[in-house]
Amino acid sequence: MAADLTTRLSNFLTVLGTGAVAPSLTGILSVNTTAVIAPVVGGEMMTYTLPANALASNGQALRVRAYGTIAGNIRAKTIQFQWGGTNVMSQVLLVPPLSSNLQPAQWFFDVLIVRTGAAAQTAVTSFHQLLGGVAWIRDEVVARDIIATLAADETASIVVRCVAVVTDEGDVTQTGMIVEGLL
Repeated sequence: MAADLTTRLSNFLTVLGTGAVAPSLTGILSVNTTAVIAPVVGGEMMTYTLPANALASNGQALRVRAYGTIAGNIRAKTIQFQWGGTNVMSQVLLVPPLSSNLQPAQWFFDVLIVRTGAAAQTAVTSFHQLLGGVAWIRDEVVARDIIATLAADETASIVVRCVAVVTDEGDVTQTGMIVEGLL
């Protein structure tokens, strides 16, 4: 029978040692792997609503990884990561090579959002796009890494979402989003 949370935490702290700083706890808050095709109007794909007061103390954080695929055509495509209605990062996607023997192009965001004060957060965002290629040789484009200052009210729920700006349905698909709490 599995030990209760208090026993498991006590055992973890014992193994870690007796340092003055207690380790943080990490937990998966949401995993969504149901593919969502970006609609032309609105473009919203996967979302997660962080409950009010989930980031109640400075230093608490949220880690998000969102990922998906890109259609192999020349139409313009932009993907955005949003926090509480604020566009944290917006990235124009590169056109993948057109060839039937190549792997589909893929994209992903890695985002770390840390509470720094009341209604104040810092977001560290990294975006990657993998262009199509044979399975063992792919071109990787690291679009950019950014650090942004945000001002969402943690006493209200905060919506985390990916949005795609596309001209045709099917140009961008989000295939997953994992949200972790770092307390």
